[in-house]
Amino acid sequence: KPKTSIDMEFPKLLLHIGLILATVTDLCVADDPGHIHRLPTNSRPVDYHIKLTIPDLEKSNTYHGETKITMRIEHKSFNISLHSQGLEINETATTLMNGTITYKPTIHTYDHKTNILSLHFEKQLYYGSYTLNMKFAGNFSQTGFGNGGFIKIPYTDEDEHKTYNRTEVIKSGVQMKIAFDPFRSMDLFVTGAMHHALHLDDGLLGSVTLNLYYNDTLDNQLFVDQVLEKAPAILRMLHHAVGDEVFRNGITKYFAINEYMAVIPDDFWSAIQSAKDEASYVPSMRDQKFRIKDVMDTWIVQNRYPVLNVTMNYHTGELTITQKCFHATEDINNKWWIPISYTDENFPDFSNTAPISWLKPDDEILRVQINPLVAIGHGWIIVNLQQTVYCRVYYDTGIYERIIPYLGSQEHTKIHVLNRAQIIDDAYAFLLEDQLDSYIFIDLITYYKLERDYVAWRPMFQILKRNQKYFSLPESKGFKLYMVEIFDGVLQHVGYEENVYDYDFTKLLRLDATKWACTVGHEECKRSAAGSTMVARLDVLLWIGGS
Repeated sequence: KPKTSIDMEFPKLLLHIGLILATVTDLCVADDPGHIHRLPTNSRPVDYHIKLTIPDLEKSNTYHGETKITMRIEHKSFNISLHSQGLEINETATTLMNGTITYKPTIHTYDHKTNILSLHFEKQLYYGSYTLNMKFAGNFSQTGFGNGGFIKIPYTDEDEHKTYNRTEVIKSGVQMKIAFDPFRSMDLFVTGAMHHALHLDDGLLGSVTLNLYYNDTLDNQLFVDQVLEKAPAILRMLHHAVGDEVFRNGITKYFAINEYMAVIPDDFWSAIQSAKDEASYVPSMRDQKFRIKDVMDTWIVQNRYPVLNVTMNYHTGELTITQKCFHATEDINNKWWIPISYTDENFPDFSNTAPISWLKPDDEILRVQINPLVAIGHGWIIVNLQQTVYCRVYYDTGIYERIIPYLGSQEHTKIHVLNRAQIIDDAYAFLLEDQLDSYIFIDLITYYKLERDYVAWRPMFQILKRNQKYFSLPESKGFKLYMVEIFDGVLQHVGYEENVYDYDFTKLLRLDATKWACTVGHEECKRSAAGSTMVARLDVLLWIGGS
């Protein structure tokens, strides 16, 4: 049994071996679930990357691990506290990074009663994002198995096939087996329903509002579908804007107050507002005049959607963001409350989707100062992290020209998959409006030679679907040859034959990739399809003959 390196989703690391660097503030860390020791509020985790090396359990119970935690310092402090149980921390390997600045803790202290590890720093830590790197070791305990603890581990093998592994307790130790594939439903929603709603909500067929009391278009099923796709996208945006705790508390209040009553949207906004006001600190809501109803009314009572225009001063690093209504007219030039989130190449943190600022309806321009080294050093900037806002983003040519080579490199996965998908979907929308040079779009989609994630491919498959009739014209020959070259890269990776152990998204990628590769004239794909057809026909004939 060779050692296995496993990337883990942190919240699933509950096995009776102890708790690995749990920084979730309401997590139970004692044997008795009633004993909960909360952490100080000066810092909070926003993303975890944990790597474990599992030993041959017949020879050793000791595992080793490394963790990379994105921390958000909310209030200046000299300390960071973590939950940790049953672990031996390699103190010399602990570092805290803020961009290019490295902090080393001077003291590690551990409280055995609360299971809290505290890191003390000589220099004060100020508000912002930091990366905490640690190494540790621990043991698979042989005690406490009566409760049947287990962990589920997302595992990627050498061929990048991803599944879940599950460890479960048996009398002789711990056993690992494949459990199930993760189903990234929210990723599918964004690249499916939300992208579709944006393409419909362009005003050409009559864009709808979400104010159902005054919406006379809902007799048409097309617009009903648009509302059903747009509404959850707006709620997802609110969720990311106020944070998970406020959003969930607001929903609880909403149902508790209105259990037997007729309601309107204002009742829901009121519940979220109440939860926000009761929260101790909501970084994205610093403005005391901030009212949830004011924000949401701009999204509910107005039709269409905003486009964020992003330009960069390549000398000072100043980012300029403006908004305009997509397909604005003399009669329709709507403005919205837009939560703004962004990250850059020097410190690509896509996990913290809380707004850094807001672009308000009466704001002509929002100016944001980014690290000048990003501007001078030809780094990219990405706005609207994980496409949490129902909008499109139009970058100036210089920013696109910085994104293109990065997408075309092996580093492209450092850009969140939903942002990779949005860049392509938005670029195509702007191309149709003659707002984007065709060479930029072609250069952007070249990166698909390297893309292996079905979610990122979805907008490209939709683009091919919308242009299917074009492929029968002689003028499409050049584009089809270009796509053949792109599909060649992905088909060499996923192959043509389905494997029972394939991750579900690999199966979906193979299915759509082979379909469109054959459509654009990929010869090997067509030969494989013909062979599969012959085999299928032979199976049918043998079945008929045998009957």
